[in-house]
Amino acid sequence: MVFYGFQKTTLIDYPGEIASLVFTGGCNFCCPYCYNPELVETYTIAQHSGEEIITHLKKQKGKIEALCISGGEPLLYREGLLDFINEVKSLDIKVKLDTNGSLPEWLKKANVDYIAMDIKTSLEKYPQVFNPCENPVEMTAKICESIDYIINSNIDYEFRTTVVPGLVTKSDIEYIAKNLIPNAKKYYLNQFRPQITLDESFGNLQPYSDDTLQEMADICKNHNIDCHVRSGYSTEGNQHKV
Repeated sequence: MVFYGFQKTTLIDYPGEIASLVFTGGCNFCCPYCYNPELVETYTIAQHSGEEIITHLKKQKGKIEALCISGGEPLLYREGLLDFINEVKSLDIKVKLDTNGSLPEWLKKANVDYIAMDIKTSLEKYPQVFNPCENPVEMTAKICESIDYIINSNIDYEFRTTVVPGLVTKSDIEYIAKNLIPNAKKYYLNQFRPQITLDESFGNLQPYSDDTLQEMADICKNHNIDCHVRSGYSTEGNQHKV
């Protein structure tokens, strides 16, 4: 297992835990606003082996309580990722997995303690974020399957959406809250940050105001969802660290 980013300590990526953070390379989505285009398009950045990560966790036992696995889309690594997760768990380290929800068959096999799933927008707009060769009907069905699994599992979780102007509107948030995740335990609306993006034109977008994001959060609360706004935070996690 090879990782393309490694942050030895993070206090924000696993709620309530001191954690390390790793990034996998490659993604089956092509979100135009992605903050980690180098993880999607190229593999010229620094690499870290699974063995290096395990060694770090062993040395920091008692200090590091959890490992967050982000991407890219980690579940693209299938058995390799599952084996790595099991090795981490054998150290009595908690594991949080970030995912876009497109691979429910592998998500269900992952022995993790926390799942953070990105909900990009309303289902009808999903073709704007995934690979054009994907079948829209099949892909959105997989998204719904992952949501259903997460909500009905005993695994701690959160859903999150980066509120990108144009891609995500109040109507989209209403749809998500009413039809996709009603009564969800935790849902975060993350402020879009114009900076380095997969589609450079998205770097020129003006983010929604904090007041608008709060209005969106209030829409979710009307559907009995514990929803909060994260200003200046990316639904793709942190930008990767080498």
